[in-house]
Amino acid sequence: MDKQRVCWEAIELWGEDAQILKCVEECTELALVLLHARRNKTDIEDIASEIADVEIMCVQMRLIFDNEIIDRVKKFKWIRLKNRIFKAKERAKNIA
Repeated sequence: MDKQRVCWEAIELWGEDAQILKCVEECTELALVLLHARRNKTDIEDIASEIADVEIMCVQMRLIFDNEIIDRVKKFKWIRLKNRIFKAKERAKNIA
């Protein structure tokens, strides 16, 4: 199955605006299920389902918006996260 083709078909069928709103909805549902997980009021299947929905919507958002810019920004953010982790570990070593 060509996942990008399926995502393009969804965008063409329902439109960009509808899919952007659907992405917001799916992200909200993921946030809620994660909050429920903190209180042990959900299970891994519910969490996995919402993560999958968000990942599918993210593929659509990459198609709607500029995939290359997203990749560039994502690379920067990975580097920034790596640096933050390094600095936090260094601070922890200095405290201990």
